Amino acid sequence: GTNGKPAIENPEPSIRYHQVWDYFFRPASTTYAFGSKLTTLCIVRPLNDFSKAIPQNTINRIENLEGVVAQKLSSHRQTNTVNCGEEITFTLDIRNTNSEAKTLDITDTVPASTTYVSGAQTVSDNTLGWSVTVPGDSTVTVSYTVRVNDDTASGTKLQTKATIGGVVFECPEVTVGNTLTSDEQAAVREAVAEIKAEGTSATLIELANAIYERAGVDCTFGETDLATIMTGENGVFTGIEGKANYYTLSTATDTSVYRNMLVPTLYGGNNVFSPRWQHDRTRLAYEADLVIGDIIVTRDAAMYEVFMYIGDGVMFSLTTAADDSLAANVRMERLLGRRDVNYYRRYFAVLRPSLAN
Repeated sequence: GTNGKPAIENPEPSIRYHQVWDYFFRPASTTYAFGSKLTTLCIVRPLNDFSKAIPQNTINRIENLEGVVAQKLSSHRQTNTVNCGEEITFTLDIRNTNSEAKTLDITDTVPASTTYVSGAQTVSDNTLGWSVTVPGDSTVTVSYTVRVNDDTASGTKLQTKATIGGVVFECPEVTVGNTLTSDEQAAVREAVAEIKAEGTSATLIELANAIYERAGVDCTFGETDLATIMTGENGVFTGIEGKANYYTLSTATDTSVYRNMLVPTLYGGNNVFSPRWQHDRTRLAYEADLVIGDIIVTRDAAMYEVFMYIGDGVMFSLTTAADDSLAANVRMERLLGRRDVNYYRRYFAVLRPSLAN
């Protein structure tokens, strides 16, 4: 229930989801995110209402996948865009928690706007197939690679539905966009190294612009007023009346360059661990969500902090013009989660300048 509070539209998966998945796919692990350990698990299927037909997918799951859990992932995740001509690898992990082996038939379809490269046992009219035997208490992984067609329109969503034992599995959509190329990402890293060696008085968005300009990236912030970016006047955030730390995308300024730069799902109020109605509004971001050149902007009641991800686990602080002292994953956890009992990041955004084009 919501305890009288408004329900959250399209809630993102919380850290609890990751704990459960970790339990299945890495059962030997003794620690989980933020030190929590999953010791008891109960899964309930609400099938006591027989006034409606049971979905076929549920029937297949009960009859064919008893004791088997699976997930479908992609090499790019929902937060990463892919350029035309680049490759994406889709992966299916199947874990058998039974003591006896299980043989399963798997099918998938080559996503529209892509061309099959490799990985399947059988290929027929863009339908891919495998037959796998998963030993007891083991995990088997199958994967395949496709290349995005050169004429694919920017904004196209790439997605397919795999079936394992007749049960449908999906992974987050991958968006075709204008992510920095490998050469441009290397140029950003080089520009940061040069600027650190030379020294600079520039900070925040002004420093970000200087890095992009030196790297030859033709997409910079047209505004150096960080407060304007963060308060929603350029389409990044808008507050809900009476809820100071709950934010969503603004629709008032759809043409804003900052709105276009937002990485899907990586924006909003933090409150990941709040016991109230804001709970689970935002997902926890990882280094794998980032591309070299991404800007991470956070603001609380008293201050801004701005970072640029430059790869290899390093955040470059645009606030201090120096490498951050924390590893990228740790920094993301601290920026987007609760820092201590009296200290919250009110909202944050991951901006990818290349998306603005």
